[in-house]
Amino acid sequence: MYSTITTTSKQVLVWALMFTLVLSVFPTTVADETDDEWFYSIDEYVSDEDGDGYNDTIDIGYDPDTECDCDINITVYVDVYDENGTVIDYLYDEHTINNGEYDWFSQDWTPEESGTFDFQVYMYDEWNNLEDYWNVTGIELEPMTGSADETINVDNMVGDYHDDGINNDMGMFAFVKNDAVEDVEISVEYFNGVIWTYYANGTTDDNGEFLIENATNGEYRWNAEYDGELLEEETVSYTEIDATTNLSHQLTIDDWDDAGDYDDFLAAIFEGNDTKDDGYVEVYDEDGDLYDSGNTDDDYYGYDVYVLYDVEEGNYTFNLYYEEDGELLQSGWLHSYGSSSTNYDEWFYDWDYEVYSNDTITIGYDPDTECECDVDITVYVDAYENETGDWAGWTYAEHQIYNGESDWFEQNWTAYENGSYDFYVGLYDENDNFEDDFWIYDVYLESDGGGGGGGNESNDEWFYDWDYDVDPSDTITIGYDPDTECDCNVTIHVYVDIYDNATGDYLDYTYEEHEINNGYYDWFEQSWTADENGSYDFNAIMYDEDWNEEDDFWIYDVSLTSDGGGGGGGNESNDEWFYDWDYDVDPSDTITIGYDPDTECDCDVTIHVYVDIYDNETGDYLDYTYAEHEINNGYGDWFTQNWTAYENGSYDFNAVMYDEDWNEEDDFWIYDVYLSSDGGGGGDEDYDEWFSYWDYDVAPSDTITIGFDPDTECDCTVNVSVSYGVYDNETGDFIEWGDGEEYEIYGTDYDWFEQSWTASEDGSYDFYVYMVADNGDGDWEFEDEFWIYDVYLSYDYDEWIHAWIHYVPQDENGNNIWDEIVIGYDPETECDCDVNVSVLLEVYDENGDLAADSQASHTINGEQEDWFLQELSMNIEPGVYDFYVTMYDEEGYHEEQKSFSLIMSDEWLDYDWAVEDGNVKIDLQGNTNYDGEIDTYYEANVYRWNEDENDWVKINELSEDATISSESPAPIHFEWEAEESGDYRFVVYMADDMGQEDSFDFMEEINLNQAPVIEDLNVDHLFEGQLFNFEVNTFDADDDELEYTWDMGDGSPEKDGDSVRYGYEDDGVYIIQVSVSDGEFTTVKEFEMIVENMAPALEVSFDNEADEGSELSFAAQVNDVASDDVTVTWTFADGSRVEGTFAQYTFRDNGEYLVVVVAEDEDGGTTMEQLLIIINNVAPSFTQFVMPSGAEEGEALDFMVSATDPGDDTITYTFNFGDGTAVMMTPDGNISHKFADGDTFTIIICAQDEDGGENCRTETLPVSILEQMEEEGLLPGFGVLGALSALGVIGILRRRTH
Repeated sequence: MYSTITTTSKQVLVWALMFTLVLSVFPTTVADETDDEWFYSIDEYVSDEDGDGYNDTIDIGYDPDTECDCDINITVYVDVYDENGTVIDYLYDEHTINNGEYDWFSQDWTPEESGTFDFQVYMYDEWNNLEDYWNVTGIELEPMTGSADETINVDNMVGDYHDDGINNDMGMFAFVKNDAVEDVEISVEYFNGVIWTYYANGTTDDNGEFLIENATNGEYRWNAEYDGELLEEETVSYTEIDATTNLSHQLTIDDWDDAGDYDDFLAAIFEGNDTKDDGYVEVYDEDGDLYDSGNTDDDYYGYDVYVLYDVEEGNYTFNLYYEEDGELLQSGWLHSYGSSSTNYDEWFYDWDYEVYSNDTITIGYDPDTECECDVDITVYVDAYENETGDWAGWTYAEHQIYNGESDWFEQNWTAYENGSYDFYVGLYDENDNFEDDFWIYDVYLESDGGGGGGGNESNDEWFYDWDYDVDPSDTITIGYDPDTECDCNVTIHVYVDIYDNATGDYLDYTYEEHEINNGYYDWFEQSWTADENGSYDFNAIMYDEDWNEEDDFWIYDVSLTSDGGGGGGGNESNDEWFYDWDYDVDPSDTITIGYDPDTECDCDVTIHVYVDIYDNETGDYLDYTYAEHEINNGYGDWFTQNWTAYENGSYDFNAVMYDEDWNEEDDFWIYDVYLSSDGGGGGDEDYDEWFSYWDYDVAPSDTITIGFDPDTECDCTVNVSVSYGVYDNETGDFIEWGDGEEYEIYGTDYDWFEQSWTASEDGSYDFYVYMVADNGDGDWEFEDEFWIYDVYLSYDYDEWIHAWIHYVPQDENGNNIWDEIVIGYDPETECDCDVNVSVLLEVYDENGDLAADSQASHTINGEQEDWFLQELSMNIEPGVYDFYVTMYDEEGYHEEQKSFSLIMSDEWLDYDWAVEDGNVKIDLQGNTNYDGEIDTYYEANVYRWNEDENDWVKINELSEDATISSESPAPIHFEWEAEESGDYRFVVYMADDMGQEDSFDFMEEINLNQAPVIEDLNVDHLFEGQLFNFEVNTFDADDDELEYTWDMGDGSPEKDGDSVRYGYEDDGVYIIQVSVSDGEFTTVKEFEMIVENMAPALEVSFDNEADEGSELSFAAQVNDVASDDVTVTWTFADGSRVEGTFAQYTFRDNGEYLVVVVAEDEDGGTTMEQLLIIINNVAPSFTQFVMPSGAEEGEALDFMVSATDPGDDTITYTFNFGDGTAVMMTPDGNISHKFADGDTFTIIICAQDEDGGENCRTETLPVSILEQMEEEGLLPGFGVLGALSALGVIGILRRRTH
């Protein structure tokens, strides 16, 4: 299965840095429910996974963190909403995190239908407390129509996985793009110096990982299978482990350029804590052609690696070497998923530079792109000292280019010190992918020193940093941080000249004067609003106080869209209204009316607010106040106007809002406000009045508050009026009069009064404050004055609550905790800077008394999205409560307030249930501790267990509404009838408007049918190999048609049917399991079956009669069950044994013999046969026969004969010389004999064995004839035997057998 990973956004950083470079930190602290968890970073990415040109997948990635130095389990839910705000799907994943550790998890989602979707992300800790929240809205997605590439990659890394300092662990990681794949089978072999042998195997876990720890030094190869198929049939991956060199290495694929495409290869070799820059990589395509090669010398976030971006879709093989022509460390294959978006190439078509004013280089360039479209690029210029190589500064600019168009952009850099500099110019596309670069070397710049402030002309000033923003669409705000080398206050002048980008014509300028000091951080801004739509260039120039030009920068091609001018961008068709208003009486004669106006225009809009005052009793018009304001859609503003009564009385106030064209937009009335005036007055003399003391304060940054203590020489009450005029400090131009205030003073009593004025533009202002006094006759005379000079006021950024939610937390059972509340909010500021805000949560009961409150402080920034949760646990009684969420800025000024009302009460259930014959009755009573009425909702959900889905499936829902109170609980009755037997689960809950209040559930097994009964089996004893028809006796009370399943207990496949013919291949005791089902219920019963062994069958082939000394053959054929091995043993008369189905044996002597043959199987079964063999005797045969060659009478003659017997019998020799002498017997065949007379003799010589077998040979020997023949010389040279041959005398051999 695939599972979304939450390993990392970049695998090599997790694999390599986690296991090779970073020491593991083991938790020593125990997790606690009070620990805070949050999203340290979170973002979304939308991609086209199936390559059809439409975005179909959102990937939400996040780095959660905790304040606990321990492992914390969290769950992250993602709710998916459609355009109607309905939840249509959700995702969730569980993670373990630790304080400060970098983690990157992600969850992705693809719709089934086209639409615009919102996503709410919630983080809960392991105690189910909501910890953090985030959302993203308006994501347009299409369903997948193309074929997504699901090729599984398996990369390999050698490293230190269990942190023992030795890189002898091997890990494989299986994934499809950013999804881990589990159950991939990994087989690893080790080379032992001669052959490859098995080493280890296993499957990847749910994180896609398979790890081998403490592997032996040497060479390894491995392959991977998924669902029984090799992932790459023709490639075996190779890797090497050497704990001596202690190298760590890996090559993997990921989205290394953050372009949303998993088509970038990256390889790294780690030596200790550093990466090698001379490793070498070869990449080959599917045809075996070299696709790319190179060293591991690319810089990737400070590490030396080999990185290959935007690899075309397909399979590739690679080799990773220690160095070029060096040792092979790793080889294998990887799959590139290709690019689902086009990554065009950009480059510098031309570039040049020039040195202006000795201290400034202007670098110009013409970038180009292969895309026939608008492409956003960024060009960075880094300056380095030529001699030392030290970094000296940088600038950058953003541009838009189009294929083939000639553009020429320029950037300036000014040196602070004399010297020679090198400049590196880098071009990056809109995804921050590097595209092209060039160097400029050895440019000598001579700083002119500059001047300014308390310094002198020789001091240098420059722009340390600058930026700009367009908001609203017709206005550019240019910000800059100027600096000086003088440790003193320096006055500078900054002009911004505006040019038409298309024609180059000069159009306008803005100007500001500032005071700066060395090293101080300052940030000044100037704004300019376009009267017409167009593209503009801006040249900001800095002059010192002696008007020497010090530095400048250009901003090119800024598009501004004018809304037509007038009053800040609004028009007559836009609606404006009072979003909120309030008032306060303090002191008793003065009302302060506050209001928050708003507009539907996303622009600055000027409004006029008049407050008309009427006598409450007569309705007569008395007076008015007036103020002009500038507002913008959605901004939280709060303006006030004051009015002081001259007489005691009750007054009505009508506040009326007009737009910039004086169209009435909105109004409100305040009735019957009593104001108590002391009447004013004073003595009837012209006493002197003066300012005893005065001071001022600036807070917030755009507002001056002037305080003063007026005194009089009269020991009486005197009415005085204090007012002020506002002037531009730089030009002296009068701006406006402040609203005068009247006060009562007495003698030299201490009084302290304040008046405030808020600037609408950044600038330095002078204030003229004067006092007039009532001389008693209604005339006012001037009394005293003072000036406040050069007060700098800057814009007070607006803060507001961008989004907020409230909910009641739940306990571990999912029920509301009635006396607790959680407020989630996203405070926002228009300042792209850190702003401190505080949020006050107040809860008031029905009497208006404060019941509970809490306050939290946060730091926010306009460039980032924040989400905070504020929890409040209240010790309250049940009732209706008003909740106010008020945000204040860091000066304590009210920014925005949200409010809502809730009934805070506890609701719970009393319940009972009963089940009878499939009828389920549930009785409930809804209760509350609230005296008033509460609308409640009750629901009973019925689930049935589904075996196919292995889950509970909802089949019915019962619901009812009821209004309850503490005095009037509601009885609720649910009744439901089961239609089929099965396991059922009933989930019942009670809810009010705030969610679930109480719940319970129960499970029941409901049987509407009786299960079949199995009685007995028709056999319990068999022999192996015996076929038998197995049957069981069964009974079903419902007479249902039954299905039978047989498990014979020997591992054979299951059989079906009420009768099964089967035989066991081997003896043993088997457990037969019979399952009988009526379609709803299944009865299972087991029976013991004894299977006995059968001895093997034996057939023998042999000769039963032979001569002694003959070799006889014996053959046996055995038959037994296939599972038994059979041994055949032959036992002969001499006790010798031969094993096997074939034997040969030689019988050495005649007689009758028994041969015993035994066939025995492995279970001890034996079969024996006795064979009778008759062996016949065989007479000896002569092997030597020597007689004398001649003799004379009386001469001693020697006879020598020998013979052999096949039966190894003892042989006796007899000699009959035929001369009448006795027959002679000898055991060895040697004898001597003398013939007394000459004659021809017949000699008979016999060899006889001990069993009576005899072989005789007859020879004739004519003695006298021999002598005569020799004397006559008839046979010269021949002996007796030779003569006999020559004469044709042949001995006759007789064979006699007794």
